[in-house]
This record gives sequence, structure tokens and C-alpha cells, in this order.
Amino acid sequence: MMVRRGAVLGAGVALALLLGGCSKEISTEDLEATITEEAEAHGLSVTSVDCPEGLAAEVGASLTCEVQMSGPQGDYDRYELEVTEVDGNNVEYTLLPLLAQGD
Repeated sequence: MMVRRGAVLGAGVALALLLGGCSKEISTEDLEATITEEAEAHGLSVTSVDCPEGLAAEVGASLTCEVQMSGPQGDYDRYELEVTEVDGNNVEYTLLPLLAQGD
């Protein structure tokens, strides 16, 4: 699978993935690796990432992954992912880090 970085959208990131074979889902492993890579590229310190399942390759499909990471604006505990476009095996989706809620 090949990853192409997209433009930064505010605190989020737009990405495109090319799905291999007849897969219609982005695997948990690919999602977790992409979240870690993008977070670290934006200066966040990542301790762990856990996506409960893969992300369906359907426009509007969304998923929230649990994370433990911190950055200059504070601590983050989740990443929200949403598919924005599907064109054959090319799937574009956004990653949005969510600040941890105070107790």
C-alpha cells in the first residue's frame, strides 16, 4: 500500500491511500501507522495508538481511534478519521487530532 500526503487542513491532515487488491477497507495497522507518522511529523509525542477496527472505503465513513500523545497545544486522546473521497482503489480521508477533555 502506498501513502501520499495531502495538504494540512487546520489541525487535521488530508491523506490518500491506494488500496491493494480487492480490499474495501483501510486496515487498523495502516491507520495506526499513519496516525503515528503524521502526529510525529507535526511535533506530537506519541505513546500509543489503538484503532478498534478498519475504516470502510466509503465516503462519509468515520472512525475514532484512541491515542496517547501530547504536543504544544496540550494532550490528545483521540483521532477522528473520515473518508472524503473514493476513486477506484484510491481512498482519501482526513485525520483530525482531538484535544483531551479536562476531568
